[in-house]
Amino acid sequence: MLTVPRQFNDGLVLLLATPSGSKLLESRALDNAIGVSNVDLQAYGSAIDATTIHLGSMRLSAANQACVLAHELTHCLDFTFLGKRLDELTSAMIGASEINAHYNQGLIAKELSCISGLEDTWSNMVQQMNRGNSTFGRMFDAWTRDDVYSYLSSTKQYGRHVEALRQSKILYLWTRDDQWESGNTMFHCEAHLEANNTAGPMHSVWG
Repeated sequence: MLTVPRQFNDGLVLLLATPSGSKLLESRALDNAIGVSNVDLQAYGSAIDATTIHLGSMRLSAANQACVLAHELTHCLDFTFLGKRLDELTSAMIGASEINAHYNQGLIAKELSCISGLEDTWSNMVQQMNRGNSTFGRMFDAWTRDDVYSYLSSTKQYGRHVEALRQSKILYLWTRDDQWESGNTMFHCEAHLEANNTAGPMHSVWG
């Protein structure tokens, strides 16, 4: 089970309360995953390798924390599948993993909004997050990989990576979603695409 710094405990509780979040945390590849504080990190979070997440010192609501954790854990699963660390990924690999991770943070936001009987304080946090125009709110409104790609392609940080993915594997973005998922597991990562890829292993497409 993922361990996180004390200030992220509420976010972990909310992540566990969602169907996809709890399923994500059950992944055997994440058995030894750990989140550590990094006061120098200029981001909400950063997955370093398959089991290590750095978490920034910015104050976030529990709802935002849950989405950040889902995002970074998705990267961890992709690193496991690809057998690489962050600093070893090609631009196209980064693009694919960012689409997965941003989609998943939006999925968690959607599932949080559907929990009945959520404590009022947390419920208000969820509503405020999902109504905003930040990446959290934008991903709440994203329902397909193409939606996520369209958003990321317009950003300075991720635009070149998702474009590299589109150029190297154009059909990736328009593969049916039921081929992107794995059974009843709703969150997305490269391992799920591999499991549902009838054309054979994906490893050869990554240069």
